[in-house]
Amino acid sequence: MGLQWDDVDCQTGSLQVRRQVASVGGRLTVQEAKTGQGSRVLGLDAELVDLLARHRAAQEGRPGPLTVAGRQVPRGRRVFPALTGGLMPPLNFVQRHFRPLESRAGLPQGLRHTFATLAAPGGVPMHVTARQLGHSTTRMTAEVYSHVLPEMQREVVRRVRAVVERNDTQKHNTQDHS
Repeated sequence: MGLQWDDVDCQTGSLQVRRQVASVGGRLTVQEAKTGQGSRVLGLDAELVDLLARHRAAQEGRPGPLTVAGRQVPRGRRVFPALTGGLMPPLNFVQRHFRPLESRAGLPQGLRHTFATLAAPGGVPMHVTARQLGHSTTRMTAEVYSHVLPEMQREVVRRVRAVVERNDTQKHNTQDHS
């Protein structure tokens, strides 16, 4: 929720994760990422770049200043602002927007959890997933998302068996032609 438009580069298809929104003493505040690994550059695919470009155009296309409770609220800086133009509480976004999507898609709950759950069986190396999530080590990623590993282990067995069977078939074919 700390993402601002100057973090998004549609030309290179990337975004920088530099900030996070946190509740401190009951007030929302923008803070720097917790760790060095928390601050990172993420690649975006063409479809997501297009979606972000359309989202920005829609934000900029709203007429006039935003007025809430009789005062003008600045707009245009935040990628995902609250209706007031200020900081959107992360929990609001997750509960109102993301959880219904996860539920319809049959995915586990949590943005990061969903990403890691889909990345592992998709063949994304653990060190890449750790970097994307901002983890300092792959150990942390493996411990938090270890429930995905049994299916990955079965997949490794299937792949190794396929290689062995392919080599065995090639060996028999070579012997038959001798």
